[in-house]
Amino acid sequence: MPASRKKIGYLVADGGRARILVRDGLTAPLEQLEQLESPTIHAPDRALRDDRPGRVHESANAARHAQEPRVDRHALEEARFIRSAVDRLRAVDEMIRFDSVVIAAAPRALHELRLALDSGLKQKIAAEIDKDLTREPLAALDRHLARETAR
Repeated sequence: MPASRKKIGYLVADGGRARILVRDGLTAPLEQLEQLESPTIHAPDRALRDDRPGRVHESANAARHAQEPRVDRHALEEARFIRSAVDRLRAVDEMIRFDSVVIAAAPRALHELRLALDSGLKQKIAAEIDKDLTREPLAALDRHLARETAR
């Protein structure tokens, strides 16, 4: 297959939005295949918590009090969403067979992406861009990704 006809897959993501795109050759236009959005992206903290916090007994007397877990629920939901976006990318890759993959994500999401990628997708990574490009229109995203991957 000539170098100009390679299929390049793109995953553009942040903690709550993701887009899977493809370019069929280096000069072909970018085509969006899927757009994903987390249902909890705008949810307040209270909506992500359990119904009631756990209760503990005081060691000095018979008193009991609530104990909130020291967990950032939004961070957990973002990590879960990133894993689901990588699962979708893997499914698309199985259908299309990307020659290479470029990932662009906000820094924290990029870290989660790296953790979620399996060895097959890791071998296909051609570039990583640590910018949040999820809200870019397709034409601007096309120019930006072409510029970043040409370096």
